[in-house]
Amino acid sequence: MNHLELTVPLVIMAIFLALREFVTWYWKINRLLNVLEDIAVSLRTLPSVKAYDDYFAREPRKAA
Repeated sequence: MNHLELTVPLVIMAIFLALREFVTWYWKINRLLNVLEDIAVSLRTLPSVKAYDDYFAREPRKAA
């Protein structure tokens, strides 16, 4: 029984990770997140955002 108790969670985790990758690929969620992160980084180059960050001594966020 000990072997079965270890195998079942590993199989469930593998299925979950495979389905998660398929879903994010199928609906292009990964690509959308990359585009949004690129937009966020490019907005940080605007003078008004730079001034706001400097005024409040806030470090700009990095894209993940």
